[in-house]
Amino acid sequence: MKRIDNSLFHVMRQSYDYIVIGGGMYGGYFATKVAEKSGYSSRILLIEKGDFKIWTHHDNMPKQMDVYTSLFNSIPYRATLNGKVKDKVSPDIQRLGGKSLAWGKWSPRLSDEALKAWPEAIQAKMGQWYDEVENDLNIECTKALFQNSAFDTVKGLFAGKIETLGEPMPPPIAILSKSIHDDHNPQGAYSVVPGLLDAKQKSGLASGCIDILLNSSVRRLNKDESGSVATIVLAGAKPSIKVGQAQVILASGLADSTRLGATASDNPLIGQNLKTHFRSNVMVKAKASDTDFTDMNLKVGMHIPGRYNGRDYHFQFGLTKKNRDRDLMADAVEFTLFIVGEKGSNSSTLDPATARVNWNITAEDDQFMQFITGKGRELAFILFGGIKLLWQNNKGDWVDHIHEISDHYEPVSSSYHESSSMIMGNDLETSVVNPLCRFHDIENLYCIGQSVFPANGSSNPVPTGMAMALNVIDSTLRRKKIDSIRVQARQLSGSTETVPLRSRGSEFTLTSKSIEDATVHMSGASIKLTSGIKYFFS
Repeated sequence: MKRIDNSLFHVMRQSYDYIVIGGGMYGGYFATKVAEKSGYSSRILLIEKGDFKIWTHHDNMPKQMDVYTSLFNSIPYRATLNGKVKDKVSPDIQRLGGKSLAWGKWSPRLSDEALKAWPEAIQAKMGQWYDEVENDLNIECTKALFQNSAFDTVKGLFAGKIETLGEPMPPPIAILSKSIHDDHNPQGAYSVVPGLLDAKQKSGLASGCIDILLNSSVRRLNKDESGSVATIVLAGAKPSIKVGQAQVILASGLADSTRLGATASDNPLIGQNLKTHFRSNVMVKAKASDTDFTDMNLKVGMHIPGRYNGRDYHFQFGLTKKNRDRDLMADAVEFTLFIVGEKGSNSSTLDPATARVNWNITAEDDQFMQFITGKGRELAFILFGGIKLLWQNNKGDWVDHIHEISDHYEPVSSSYHESSSMIMGNDLETSVVNPLCRFHDIENLYCIGQSVFPANGSSNPVPTGMAMALNVIDSTLRRKKIDSIRVQARQLSGSTETVPLRSRGSEFTLTSKSIEDATVHMSGASIKLTSGIKYFFS
C-alpha cells in the first residue's frame, strides 16, 4: 500500500502556500476545500501530531473490528470546577481525521440569537458557508430520510405543548446516503479522510500538493523581526520548518491551538472567555403493545430547539422500535433524548501554558440545567401518557420509577464542544482574531474551528467550525489572486511619477493612466508609473 504521508526531509525542501497545524476535522476539511477551490494548484503542508489509523468514520467499519475505543489516545487538558472539584475530561483523538473518525454527526446551525454576538461581516456570509458545509455533509438528503409519516405523527403529539420549546425539525445528521467523492462509497457517517486523500491525489496530478507530516508535534511558533511567524518548531530533535510565504493555520484541538497561539501572540485574552455546553440525557422505554406506536419499522429523529432565560438549548430526539427487549421481555419502544444547553463563559478559563481549565459553575447554571432536563422528562410523559415506563439511571440500569433516578448530567469537560478561547471580533482590545480568523497582531497566522467562536449557543460546533475554514479559504484565495496580478507596459518616455493602487475586491482601480513593468505583491502597494504610457492588465 502506498504511504499517504511524507518525510520531514522532503518537507524541508519544499515551499508552501499553507501550513496547516492539525489534521483533524477542521484541518483536514480546510486542506481538502482549499485544494478544490484553487483548482488543486495550492501547495499545502498538513502537520498531524498522531498517526494514520482508519480511513473513515468508525461507524462505517465492520463491527467485528471494534476500533472505536482504540481511536482515543490523548487527554487534551485537565479541568476543575470552581477551582476545587476535579472534572472528568473525555479523551481526544490525535490521529489523521481527528474527531471526524468518531463524532456524533449532529450538525445544526447556530441560532439567530447566537449569531448576533458575531461580527456583522460574518453574519452576512454565514448562510452561504452553512449551505456549502451542509452540502458536503449531505444534511438535506439525510433530513429527507426522516421526513415521513411517523415524524409528522409524533410531532403532532407534543408540538406547542411545552413552553420554551420551538418547532421540531428533521435531524441534521451527517450520514452519507450517497458518495460525494470519486471512487469512494462510504454509505454512512461523514469523515474528512476520504475527501482529503482524494484531494491529495488530485493535487499531485495538477500543479499543487498536499504533503502530510504524521507523528509530528509542534512545540512553538517563532516570529521574525516583522512580527510574522517565520519558523515552526517541532518537538524532539527534529529540525524546524521554515514558513516562507505560507499562511499558517491553527486547526488542532482547542487546547493545543490555544497553546500555540500563545507562543506567538502576547494578547492577554488568549485562554479567556472559555465556553462549552451542558449535557444531560433522558432514556425511557415501554412495551410496544402499551403504546400507540405499532409500526415495527418505527424510527423517528428530531432536532427541537429551545430558549430559556436568554440561553439556547436543544433536544436531540430519537424514537425507535426494538424487537424483544430483555428487560421488558417484549417488543419495546425506546425513547432517547440528548439535551444540550448553552453555558456562558462566567470567567471560565484555559491556561495555555499548562493546559488546565477551570470551569466556573454558578447557581444560574444549575437552575438552567434542572429546568431543561425537567422539560425532557415532561416530553416523555406527553409521548407515553400514563403507561408503565422504565427509566435509565446514571449507572445505566433500568428502573420502574422516576424518583429512583437523579439528574443525569454529563461531566462539563465531556462534550468536545469547548469553544471561544481565542475569540473573534473587530477590536484588538476585546478579541484575539479578526473576522477573517487572522490574529490581530500577526499577519500570517490564522485559527479555524471552535477556538474563535464569539458565541456558541447550544449548537453542536462542527458545521460552524467548518464554516470558519471556508471563511479563511475565501479571504486568502482572494488575497492571493490580487497578489498575483501582473502589470505590463511599453515605455514611451522617461519621466516617472508614483501613484498608489487601491484594491476593490479582486480588481484594481488606478489613479493614473500609466504603469511601468511591475508585479503587484500586496494590496495597497505603490507602483512607479511612467508618463505617456498606455497601461493594461494581462
